[in-house]
Amino acid sequence: MPEIGDIEYGRELGYKSKSKMKWQACPNCGKERWVEFAKSKRNSICRRCGSYRGILAIKEKTDWPEYRTNWKGGRNKNGAGYIRVWISKDSVFAPMATKDGYVLEHRLVMAKKIGRCLLKNEIVHHRPDVDKGDNREEVLFLIPNSSEHGKFISCSNCELTKEVQLLRRQLKEIILYE
Repeated sequence: MPEIGDIEYGRELGYKSKSKMKWQACPNCGKERWVEFAKSKRNSICRRCGSYRGILAIKEKTDWPEYRTNWKGGRNKNGAGYIRVWISKDSVFAPMATKDGYVLEHRLVMAKKIGRCLLKNEIVHHRPDVDKGDNREEVLFLIPNSSEHGKFISCSNCELTKEVQLLRRQLKEIILYE
């Protein structure tokens, strides 16, 4: 077992890196590990302690620049363009959260408006002319289930559907007469 402060090359230890590695202990938990020599002062804290302390720093509004993580305040955008918000486990709306603690913001806004958690089959729909990131109460509709959602979509789009059908007929007539 190496002693704290020992220095070896990464290749000799089985790492891909050719750089020097230093054996050191985390000052918080005491976990010993190899750290790249050039980064040994910055990485004196292990990943587990560093991420935990970084999250605590943000929650307590303290400034620990050497322990910062990639935490962005618990708000991000998913692939479909909807905003996700992190909520704590002791929140009233925690049953709506995914395993990682996030809730879609438009569902959270609607739940707060009606004063209860939403059921899984309830759908929160944005007004058609509004961006998915705009989650104001006045642009959201609560729809009880997917069959009602289908009716809502077809009803709100019926004027557009008729206009598209008319344009298609006109295009066919133009093609036929050419």
